[in-house]
Amino acid sequence: PKMTFISEFRHVDATRSRLAMRIKPGIVLVQRVMVALCFWCTAVGTVSAGAWAPAGLVDARAQLSGGIATHPSSAGQAMILAGFMPGVAQLATFYTSNAGTAWQSNARQSITSGSLYLAGTPTIALLGDGSRVLVSTDEGRSWVTRTKPATQPNAAFLLRAVNPTNPNEFFTSAGPQLFHTVDGGLTWATENAPAFVNAVDVDWSTRTLYASFLGNASLGHRPVDSPAGWDVGGSDPQAFAAGHGIVIYVNSTGSIFRSTDGGNSFNPVAQALGPVAVCRFEFAAAPSQRVYGIECTGGRILRSDDLGASWSVASTLVAPNIGETAVDAGNPDRLYVMTRDGPRVSNDGGVTFALLPRSSGAPGAGRTLFFDATVAARQWVSTDTYAFTSTLRSENNGATWNDIGQAYRVFGASRTRTNTIFGTRGAAGYDNSISLSTDGGATWTEKVPYFGSHGSRIGPLIFSRAPGEVFVAAFSANLGNNLSRDIFYSNNDGDTFTERFVPPIGINAMAVTPSGATVLYAGGDPLSQGAAQLYRSTDGAITWQPVATFPAPLSSFGGTYGNTLKALAIDPSNPNRIFAGFVYPDYVMRSDDAGVSWVRATSGLGAGAITSLVFDPTNPSTIYASQSPGGVFWSNDHGVTWVALDDGLHDEMVLGLRFDPHVGGRLYAETSTGLYRADLASGQPAGFRRAVEFFHAQFNHYFLSADLDEVAGLDAGVFQGWARTGQGFAVTEGVSPGNQPVCRFFGVGFAPLSSHFYTAYPAECEIVKADPKWLYEKIAFGLALPEPSTHGCPVATRPLYRAWNRNENGAPNHRYTTSSNTLFEMIAAGWVFEGEAQTQVFACVPY
Repeated sequence: PKMTFISEFRHVDATRSRLAMRIKPGIVLVQRVMVALCFWCTAVGTVSAGAWAPAGLVDARAQLSGGIATHPSSAGQAMILAGFMPGVAQLATFYTSNAGTAWQSNARQSITSGSLYLAGTPTIALLGDGSRVLVSTDEGRSWVTRTKPATQPNAAFLLRAVNPTNPNEFFTSAGPQLFHTVDGGLTWATENAPAFVNAVDVDWSTRTLYASFLGNASLGHRPVDSPAGWDVGGSDPQAFAAGHGIVIYVNSTGSIFRSTDGGNSFNPVAQALGPVAVCRFEFAAAPSQRVYGIECTGGRILRSDDLGASWSVASTLVAPNIGETAVDAGNPDRLYVMTRDGPRVSNDGGVTFALLPRSSGAPGAGRTLFFDATVAARQWVSTDTYAFTSTLRSENNGATWNDIGQAYRVFGASRTRTNTIFGTRGAAGYDNSISLSTDGGATWTEKVPYFGSHGSRIGPLIFSRAPGEVFVAAFSANLGNNLSRDIFYSNNDGDTFTERFVPPIGINAMAVTPSGATVLYAGGDPLSQGAAQLYRSTDGAITWQPVATFPAPLSSFGGTYGNTLKALAIDPSNPNRIFAGFVYPDYVMRSDDAGVSWVRATSGLGAGAITSLVFDPTNPSTIYASQSPGGVFWSNDHGVTWVALDDGLHDEMVLGLRFDPHVGGRLYAETSTGLYRADLASGQPAGFRRAVEFFHAQFNHYFLSADLDEVAGLDAGVFQGWARTGQGFAVTEGVSPGNQPVCRFFGVGFAPLSSHFYTAYPAECEIVKADPKWLYEKIAFGLALPEPSTHGCPVATRPLYRAWNRNENGAPNHRYTTSSNTLFEMIAAGWVFEGEAQTQVFACVPY
């Protein structure tokens, strides 16, 4: 194969909503190509019998943030922001058009936090993430950045209010400045407010802008369309809202005030509720006169059915910590609230609330799953980070869950004793002990008072082959960068522990040979340049011998001291066959001789760190791997080839895999937005082929391939200088419903450099075929094109972005990515985005 890749080819004019193909200097062909899509048809289509299904519980406690919004004029439409994973600046959106009966999970975006608004027809979502405004016209599947106005230094940029009938009109603020746009953020009107802006609302029925200010205990208002001056009414507003010509606020003593003259004068509302601690008010859509008052800390849901003239208590939520709230536009009785436990909904005007069912596709949270040794119906889910601790237990196979405390994080369950789990008590962002509970988490007994402090981490835990033998790793980065590492050993299932010796690594994974001589393997982070990442012990962690050193990749995408080993698995039928999974990037190594020699076993894998490797206990010839991001894959030929398991799995950030020890073939995937379950006895979930991205540091160019042989050659170093970047995406086959075949070309006209180029647009393919600078090779795979109406992506797909290097050094190069953050980085580096002007979408790939 011709593998000196430098450039791709087509540039799509970023200032137009059509494709501009620049074939040679002086010739610009403008072409609009769209195809009728059938919402993914059989490419995703009906869910197969073996597909993944959401499992576990809807739960927000392991997430850093969340939000909810309803469409202001379209009934049944709502969107949730969720899916934060600690340390990952990405957020997922979940959308419903049928009042929450089913939630459509969208691919996560590279954004850090946000306030969400739904507005417009068709549905348009706007998200402010603190540094920019992002807009989606396809129900949250793709987002495009709008121009941010110039703000004062260190002033938080907040999206404040969006016109429900014209989503191109909205307000933002930053410190003492207010910004108003009527063209979707292309231009802004800026004004200095009377003081630092605390809160903003707009009564769009009267087009009146309201704001409260820090250091100015009043409520200011002015006409939206006459920004000359502010009138002031009210005093000491702590929370307020405006709608239907009415303004309501609560003061610091808990009294509610109401204005019927646009905010010029306020009268106290007679109430028998006593002082209230309302953090937000929600007006229902006209013609309803319903208004809700939410007490975020106390949990009371107040309700008025006369536009705030009188109030009653609808209900009181227990331990709510309520955040965002929203009312359905078509049903004033349907109220959504984001609570500590996750999003809840009331369908009776706030009288009763229920958590959204996970089976509907509503978001869960990143948690680790554990099973009881003897009771098949008993399970635990626990957070997998020392920065936050929370554990829940189910006695009915996950149908319902009970909170058993925020103090202990579970990291293991006994393999022999019922209702027995291992945990660590979290304190100030670190693990600080090894404890045992023999009553399912109700009470705990400290077994090892660990000496760790800042950055301490307990785990992983591994059971040896002898009854009762347990090994637990511990790591701590103490003050002054002193590293403390330990292994603790028990021969009585955790009743007592003794300290053993630890290899010179930060341990991430351990494994024990299933037969023959008992050998304990430990792998993780090297502590010095060129040090081994994998060690073995044949005497129960008393002495250790290095097994292998795995260098970092030949690019800037590797680790400081070498690659990080994240997962280990040993073949149940062959104790000499070891699999090791790594973080940087995307690969698995296999040894058939107990670590003496290693071969790469990555063919068919996607992009992302390997987070777990597990053998099927009922079919030991089959191994499964998870990637974050990337998904789940399986191999029945010892890792020679891997096949993706995608159908129904709607989160590519897979943290780990667990087989149910009581149900043969039942596999759980732990993702950052909740558990998924696949019953493999019903069949393997269907999957897509992966395209993998490579980078050549000397050329400063990118290349993409979905050809398994070509990828294997690049991985093996046959074509020198290329290394995986850790990015890639799923692709369909060349001929599949709802998709266009992608033509692949090899550049022969950019000597001494050359490249490959891909296009899914038929007219462009024909033009490039006629250009002598390009040699047509084949149909490489399939891509969906953007929707004609929204310029975004169809359901069950995600955006593919493309950036062009402006022919740097005389050689064109393009980068294809599903990461909006990567696109922003390339644009900041001088590249030009290529795609739909409204959405920046170039094409769409399966999700």
